[in-house]
Amino acid sequence: TIFDCIFMLKGSGYLDDAVGERMTAAAREQVKRAKRILVPSQYVGAEVVMALGAHPARVAVVELGCDHIVRNFPPEGFGKAREPYVLTVSRVDPRKNHLRMLEAFEMLVKEGLPHRWIVAGPRGYQHEIFERALAESPARSRVEWRVDVPESELPKLYAQADCFVFASLNEGFGLPPLEAMACGAPVVSSCVTSLPEVCGDAALLVEPTESERIFEAVRRVLVEPDLATELRSRGSKQARKFTWRECAKHTLLAYKKSLDAEVEEPKLRRSL
Repeated sequence: TIFDCIFMLKGSGYLDDAVGERMTAAAREQVKRAKRILVPSQYVGAEVVMALGAHPARVAVVELGCDHIVRNFPPEGFGKAREPYVLTVSRVDPRKNHLRMLEAFEMLVKEGLPHRWIVAGPRGYQHEIFERALAESPARSRVEWRVDVPESELPKLYAQADCFVFASLNEGFGLPPLEAMACGAPVVSSCVTSLPEVCGDAALLVEPTESERIFEAVRRVLVEPDLATELRSRGSKQARKFTWRECAKHTLLAYKKSLDAEVEEPKLRRSL
């Protein structure tokens, strides 16, 4: 199973280059030996074929589930939060793009909106960059970074958010937006890598390298009640497509396929 190929992006700043090189070498070797390669999205499947040299016939897309997040959801829901907030759930590192989300949030504060921004997630690679920016931000008093949030608290956090924002620069799947949708939060997500595939038409998709675009999308969700309601409805339908039962079923099917007699694969031809 290969969840993403982010480790291959040398010089990206997402992880140490030496670590990435070791991971890439190991992945290439495993791909050569594997009879079946499971990936969580078509996007990662294409990367595994193009960047790691896997034959397409050996790649199986097995989408993840998000129904775990609502298993202990109270029938009556969680009600309204005491103070309105925008939420991001992810590890804090450059790939997750917290710097630009902070810039977008500063614009929201300047616009006069009353919301806080709750960041739920542990410190990751080069988290110090965000820490420094947050310490110098004019909106720092309105940002709450919760480094250690128990899994049991996430459903309430998602459900009471006025908007969930996830402007990640690169994802192999992207589970947090689906979890947010399952809990009833309207979602703003980035328009790159696997996220359009996972979110479908249930989120506002934005260019993640432009803070202004993130700001505009979140602002729309916060000031246009009809849009927020529509996104909640679409999000609920989208999230129901992704269950762990389906993930298990397709994982088992892929494993069984690997036991089939080897079929000679057609040669790949490169077209100019």
